[in-house]
Amino acid sequence: MKKKFLILSTIAAIVLGSLFFIYKPEKNTAQVDVLSQIDNYQQRYFTIIKRNDLFVDSEKYSKQDRKDLDKLYKEVIKQIDSNNIYYKKYKQNEHEYENPKVELETTVQMDNYAIAHYKKVDSLLNEVYKEVKTKISPQEFEKLKASEKKWIKEVEDYYEVFESQEFGTIGTVIYYGYQIDMREFRTLLLMLYL
Repeated sequence: MKKKFLILSTIAAIVLGSLFFIYKPEKNTAQVDVLSQIDNYQQRYFTIIKRNDLFVDSEKYSKQDRKDLDKLYKEVIKQIDSNNIYYKKYKQNEHEYENPKVELETTVQMDNYAIAHYKKVDSLLNEVYKEVKTKISPQEFEKLKASEKKWIKEVEDYYEVFESQEFGTIGTVIYYGYQIDMREFRTLLLMLYL
């Protein structure tokens, strides 16, 4: 009897041990897929805006560029839960700054408005980034940090296009408009984790 029990318990230990080595959780795979998706969307975004320097010279870009960009935004937004608190903040910011409550008549007023808008957008991006950090594994977060560094470099490199332009008194508004656009799209992409 003891011998039979010993043999059965040994077999059970071998089977359970084998299952332990075979089973691999798929959580990280899903997270990697999200990061691949984010990187792909980001690349598509830069491809569209660089075609005709979309945010630099509004007279250059074609209606097709604008349609392609709108389509890309819709594709990303379709994957975000509309009840997500961060998405609601995104929509609130978008509405608030598309419809100013006061008439912006002077350059100083326009500059201050652009700076205030930028601060809200940047703040939301940082909130979403911190929330994502709590939702993903440390290994995935390291990969996300590498992706963020690549994105920041791309944003900074492409800004050189702006520096080559002469914008005069509206330079501040143009600069912050560029930074706002870059951050709003990246914020939406990070929401794909949530």
